This record gives sequence, structure tokens and C-alpha cells, in this order.
Amino acid sequence: MNSSGIQPSLEELLSADPDQLVGAVQKRVRLKLEQHNYSLVLFGAGQLGRRALESLQRIGKQPVAFADNSAALKGTTLHGIPILLPEDARTQCAGSLWIIAVYTNAPVKKQLDALG
Repeated sequence: MNSSGIQPSLEELLSADPDQLVGAVQKRVRLKLEQHNYSLVLFGAGQLGRRALESLQRIGKQPVAFADNSAALKGTTLHGIPILLPEDARTQCAGSLWIIAVYTNAPVKKQLDALG
């Protein structure tokens, strides 16, 4: 652990078993989702978004929408779930918990922060 005793050091993360790290993150996310009855929006309707959807469905969670920057996907569905532009999802899914399901999440976080 680092000096604060809360977060692991970079060396600890790099030396850890990746499968154990993924499992630990999945467990924390699952517990958070089970503790709260959020409606969910998945940001990203690509490969990672599909994988996130499958994982959520395995624990009984069904997102209310996908948000995606692709105007070509606007108004379509993925496995019966509507795909909306982020600004539309913000208004139509107010109060939802957003899960970023894209590989480069820093630009998405900046975009979502700008949306409010």
C-alpha cells in the first residue's frame, strides 16, 4: 500500500495477477450496483459496450440506454436497448448512473463533465 494505506502502489498493481485485479474490480462494481437501484446508461455501443451489457445482464441489471457519439447509431437499438447521442441521453435518462464502456475514457469523462 502507499503511504495513505488505501490505494496500492504502482509496483503492487504491476506485480499482481491481472485476473485477480479484474475480479476484484468486478466484485466492487457488482456490490455497488446491488447496493443501489440506479437506472444505467452505457456510454459506448461498440465491442466493450456489448461486453459490459452482457456482464450487467448476468447480474440482473438492464441498462435503459446506450449513449454513443456516432450520429449513425442515433435512433437504433442494440439488443433492444435504444442508442442515443450523449446530450439526448443526458436529458432522457436524468439521474441514471453512467458506465463508460470505451477504451479511451479520459475524453469521454471530459465530455460528460461538460454536459453536466
